Amino acid sequence: MASQPADVDPAEFNSLNEDFYRADPAETIEHRLWMLAAFLADESTNVGGQEELSLSRDEAPYRKDRVQFAALESTLILHQAAETLLRLCLAHWTDAPCPWFEMAKLRQPRVFPKKVAHVSNTLDTDETISELLRIVSWSGDQDVIEAGVKWGYENGWERHREGLRELIRYCCVVIRDGADLYNAGKHGLAILPSEKGVSIGEGDVISVRGPSLTVIERQVQDGDLRWAKVTHWVKYKESIAITGKIASAVRSLWECGKTAGLVVAT
Repeated sequence: MASQPADVDPAEFNSLNEDFYRADPAETIEHRLWMLAAFLADESTNVGGQEELSLSRDEAPYRKDRVQFAALESTLILHQAAETLLRLCLAHWTDAPCPWFEMAKLRQPRVFPKKVAHVSNTLDTDETISELLRIVSWSGDQDVIEAGVKWGYENGWERHREGLRELIRYCCVVIRDGADLYNAGKHGLAILPSEKGVSIGEGDVISVRGPSLTVIERQVQDGDLRWAKVTHWVKYKESIAITGKIASAVRSLWECGKTAGLVVAT
């Protein structure tokens, strides 16, 4: 059995932190959203740059193809953004001295899912939400925050606190329930985007129509784990909007980390 890697020398933390905070994960997420939005909006018949990129087509995709791509790409971006926010939160938990090192340790088998499950199960406790507020918003203390923030609406602190709680809860659900869909797209694009509709009863009592993603995944049927072809309907505009909120939380967390004394001038 492979031995566990030795811990990083604490003397290297400052240098690692300096390098780590030169990145900008929120900007990367926003760039992907911007490119997806531009792709959806562009109705020109010429892709532009197709010769330089060696593209096999010389005209823009039809609207239907754009929407099907948006269903797939928005799902992948949402999952990655949710995972990024959760991993960064865990890497900054309890004033960890070197978040980059903590991020690396989270990649060990089964570590990240277990920690996400713990955060999800304790989200309604004061301890967990206070720690998340400290990581993302600088402090879990209402007086500290309101000393530098003027809310533009009533009950600003409570809305901020509950908004962060629900955003993290949403990210936990994405990681827990969307793993098969994300992995199918990430590993070999083994996923089928299409436009499907299903209705039950006269007059479409129950009806679902729109962009969808179909994958083969494992599901529990009659108490047994079996493979099944499953279709997920995607509200890609909603996914894009929520991903934008996640990116804002990532940016706030990043700025808090950079100014929390983790990088010491030398």
